[in-house]
Amino acid sequence: MSKRYPPEDPREWLNRARSNLALAKAKRKGVYLEALCFDAQQAAEKAIKALLIVWCFRNSQHLSTVIPGELAIASATRNPGGVSGSGFPLPRE
Repeated sequence: MSKRYPPEDPREWLNRARSNLALAKAKRKGVYLEALCFDAQQAAEKAIKALLIVWCFRNSQHLSTVIPGELAIASATRNPGGVSGSGFPLPRE
């Protein structure tokens, strides 16, 4: 197991990304392909988060100013009708 770091440390997010990638590569009998794809997607997302943390630190910006759409999507999951006043409506099926 890798050394644990605080969540604001990009090394922790890279460790988490590596963990998800290891799960995605582990082909086990009875595991759905979409479960492996989900772990691969999570690995990519966590690696990108590590990069954004470094970038924001170097540029003295808060992460929420860089990716407001992600925050809107997170809010939309709690409000399925979309995010009121955000300009980020959820697509309709």
